[in-house]
Amino acid sequence: MDCKVFVIAVALLVLGACQTHGQVADNWNPFLVGGGPAVIGAYPAQVAVQIGTTSFCGGSILNQNHILTAAGCVLDANQNLIAANQLTVRAGVLTVDQNAPALAVNRIFPHPHYNPWTFENDLAVLRLTNNIQFPQAAVPNMAPAVLNHRIVPDGYTCQVVGWNWQVATQNVPLQVLAVPMAERETCNTEHNGLLLDSMVCTQLTTATHGVCTANRGGGLYCNDLLTGVASFGFGCGTNSTTTVYTQVRYFDHWIQQQFTRMDTPPAGPTPMPGVGGTGGGGDDASTISLSLAAIIVAIATTLSAFVLGDVCDKPKMKNSSV
Repeated sequence: MDCKVFVIAVALLVLGACQTHGQVADNWNPFLVGGGPAVIGAYPAQVAVQIGTTSFCGGSILNQNHILTAAGCVLDANQNLIAANQLTVRAGVLTVDQNAPALAVNRIFPHPHYNPWTFENDLAVLRLTNNIQFPQAAVPNMAPAVLNHRIVPDGYTCQVVGWNWQVATQNVPLQVLAVPMAERETCNTEHNGLLLDSMVCTQLTTATHGVCTANRGGGLYCNDLLTGVASFGFGCGTNSTTTVYTQVRYFDHWIQQQFTRMDTPPAGPTPMPGVGGTGGGGDDASTISLSLAAIIVAIATTLSAFVLGDVCDKPKMKNSSV
């Protein structure tokens, strides 16, 4: 095989591998399968984060003008931060459709050390253009989440919340699915060692139930406290038996910092994981590992320089004596 063709083939394979990470949910996919209907006021912090006109993630109300979601929801397939005006938050309803109340977003604060290959620090805070006017009803349909700062033991039953898109009826009802906390060793094995201390994992008890990609960024509630933000392991009732969430208790300080930020992160390329950025890191998150992206770039660059520069375009050296 011609060496230039070989290098191009390697580059295409690397590009293809990279573009499988960080993509938002496809058009109107379900958030949950197998859940039961939620009642008004049970999960008033739950929102749907609409990306453009075709994709959705979950999210949680933090206060009058901030929403918590996953960092992977606000980056495109090339890890570029999307523009804030591409996001719309839909809140305060049990059924999501294009007529649901819409809240505009004017700033996006992704965690500066989010790693799309290990899902480390998978959090982002959205700042709304206008404040939410919380209803004064005894059972409000919109209210801030209360964050959980305690460890939840294995086997404890919590609830994951999201919408279940039903194509036949064009109906998107809010659903809740009871999920026990999984043993960390079991979860870590299933996800090839990706489970970090800053993550928590739930176990599915029925093969036909599950959390889907569209619920990334959605909330995991234990004792009505927001415990986790859905990150990866979305079997959607088909294969994966465990789903992994970012533990909010590890990032309480970082979340609070975003409330007073005055800068506006621009849309476009984001720093490599571990390089740094504005906004601080997680409170107790483990040391940021070198991004797989950096490794791939280094290997590809070295390979390209070696093959193209030293082999493809240079004649072979002849044996000679001096």
